[in-house]
Amino acid sequence: MRYAKKTAMMFAISMCMISGGAAQAGSASDPGDYVAKINGTTLTMEEVKTEMELRPEAVQGFLQQHGGAAHFVDSLVTKEILYQEALKHDLDQLPRLQELVRDFRKTTLASLLVEKKLSDKIELNDEVLQRYLHENAEEFTVKTAVQVSKIVVETPEKAREVQARLAASDDFAVVAQQFSRHEESAANGGDLGFVGRQALPSDLAHHAFNVLRQGEISAPIVQSGGIYFLKVSDYRGDLPEFDKIRQLLTQQVAPHLRQNAFEQYLAELKEEYQIEINQEALRGLTTSLGQGPAAHPLPADGELP
Repeated sequence: MRYAKKTAMMFAISMCMISGGAAQAGSASDPGDYVAKINGTTLTMEEVKTEMELRPEAVQGFLQQHGGAAHFVDSLVTKEILYQEALKHDLDQLPRLQELVRDFRKTTLASLLVEKKLSDKIELNDEVLQRYLHENAEEFTVKTAVQVSKIVVETPEKAREVQARLAASDDFAVVAQQFSRHEESAANGGDLGFVGRQALPSDLAHHAFNVLRQGEISAPIVQSGGIYFLKVSDYRGDLPEFDKIRQLLTQQVAPHLRQNAFEQYLAELKEEYQIEINQEALRGLTTSLGQGPAAHPLPADGELP
């Protein structure tokens, strides 16, 4: 298993290295300065260094830690072989190639712009991390019990009625009293009080403890005993010490801050540009693409397990 994981990692790194660079092998100014030759095409030391600098920091770090110079050069040789083979098949003459080049140029320039503009706008320190922890305490809390309510119905037809009522923001307790076949909890608006994980079937426990946040209502959950809807109203648990989850917080907060900074920057740019959307063309495009599948399809009537 460890060998398989390492092999998969090396494959991913190789593909990243093959696809990530823009430098191209050429002719070395000093005959002794080449690193590799492929059918007379020379790969110089300078080109290898340039290729390395174009790679993500994670790839560079991986190669440095694992002594991967030979592996990196092999990936460049592979890319050159594939490039030369593509030329033999006249793939450079394909009209679509220019479209791909233009798209790559746009994407690359856009990425460089975002990196330049956002690099000094993201401040990550303990104060920021602690504020994020306070605002998202439930996400990091190890829950010992949740206050959960449920609605249980027997048929997909009834489940669709319940789903429609809840989607219309009808009160969960009222819907539970009207529809739930679990009489004891239905009388209390579906409320089961605070329960531990072991008090619920495994699938329901997973939704109540791991999926739903406070105040959220689940999609229909099909079980052998019926179709369930759950609502978590409150929770109890322990929040880990800040120092023990600082690294985890950093991993989560950094992309969050970057996304917020990007959205703010993009909003500012859109104010400066004149943008016009052809709504008629958009409707035609939407129609041609069709509608996606329902997010939470219910079984047909009579198909309840």
